[in-house]
Amino acid sequence: MCCLIKQKVKFLDKKLRNHYYAVLSVIGLFCSFALIVFEIPDKYKEWRGGVGLGLILFLIYVIMWMRANLQNKTTLSINNSTVIIKTGDIFEEEGLKVIAFNEYYDTQVDDIIIASNSLNGMYVKSIDDLCELDKRIPSAAGKLTGTIFRWGAVFAPRPSCKGCRYYRHPFRTSTLWPPF
Repeated sequence: MCCLIKQKVKFLDKKLRNHYYAVLSVIGLFCSFALIVFEIPDKYKEWRGGVGLGLILFLIYVIMWMRANLQNKTTLSINNSTVIIKTGDIFEEEGLKVIAFNEYYDTQVDDIIIASNSLNGMYVKSIDDLCELDKRIPSAAGKLTGTIFRWGAVFAPRPSCKGCRYYRHPFRTSTLWPPF
């Protein structure tokens, strides 16, 4: 079964060891109290008892390591915010997604303008009708063309690309795609 698990956490990972030590201290605390009340028979006080205890403790560590490698999400609490980090395909998740585009809303994935392994590049590649997206971008802000906003941004065609489909959007502009 160990060969089937993708190893995300190394076997001797420092955080895993520290967590194991915490578990070990709780086990030691309970064993201390239990050994005050119960007596261990003499035949288990020999080397067999030590080997058995060592195997049990090693098995606990291996189980903790396997659980760490099988974990597919974690929750972080930063100040007053809770962040959930998951593995998987973000595009298959329910709800709205925020995907950053540059100020021109480029849709050319060529590893020059947009990297194919970026979230932006993967999103653009996942769209079936890229022409529809290219048409929607300028029409979504059609009334904004040539407008100068208070923070100095101008909604205008990209200057280095005469007659092309790229438009510069004002700072903090959002576009909802596909329409929900």
